[in-house]
Amino acid sequence: MFWARYTILWWVIAGLAIVAILFIRAGMAHFSREELLGKDLDNLNFGWGTKVFFGEVSAGVRSIKSWYVQLGWLFSHKLLLPIGLASLSLLIGVWVGVSQAKVFVLPPELLNFENLESGLTQGPDIMQFYSAAGVATIWLHNIRAILLATALGLFSFGVLGIIILMLPLVLIGYFTATVATAGLSPLTFLTAFVLPHGILEIPAIIIAGAVILRLGATLASPAPGQTVGEALLRALADWFKVLVGVVIPLLLGAALLEVYVTPRVVMAFFGG
Repeated sequence: MFWARYTILWWVIAGLAIVAILFIRAGMAHFSREELLGKDLDNLNFGWGTKVFFGEVSAGVRSIKSWYVQLGWLFSHKLLLPIGLASLSLLIGVWVGVSQAKVFVLPPELLNFENLESGLTQGPDIMQFYSAAGVATIWLHNIRAILLATALGLFSFGVLGIIILMLPLVLIGYFTATVATAGLSPLTFLTAFVLPHGILEIPAIIIAGAVILRLGATLASPAPGQTVGEALLRALADWFKVLVGVVIPLLLGAALLEVYVTPRVVMAFFGG
């Protein structure tokens, strides 16, 4: 309203309409007068909740191999659609970043790669980055971002969680478009700065977004034979399995590549 961009208000109205539809969907999915009269309501039972959660996590298997087989079944039967939606959302994030590069234009002198080598190799803080401590810092930062996205997505049908995960892709789109306007090759920029660690990090973001979407959608989806609490606990267990079994290892690999490989690739392309 302050900048007289009134078309944004229509997007706000559309977003509120979608949220209203999701709330109506949640009410229709979980409210049944007959079931409310004939069954006990959900109550806070930590013992029962722990049993349901860890029972779903273990999936009744006794080996890591069998556990990963169960995880593969989860991907093929429950996460294909969320993965597609998460991928589409991240592509939209890239498009948003590209479009904003035309609005918030960086001065060309800021895109100076001539002194890149000295900036990458000098200073005690930079040297500490190229170490196991640097790997741990990046890894834990990414895990915290996933946990924050999960917490926000849990109370917003997954929407806010996806928005959090879109932010890195928005930045990638923005800087890719910016270097293109400065006369540099976008493909070269992506190959040097993003691809070495992004080959693991971007799939991790997509998979994390998928389980967050599924977790958020649990409240709006019918769960035959299950209470709201039980359905949510089972969805949380699936989220935990995917996080521990797939996302966290991928993020660790991405952190290792970002510290030990990406800087060398950047220097190979831009170090002169």
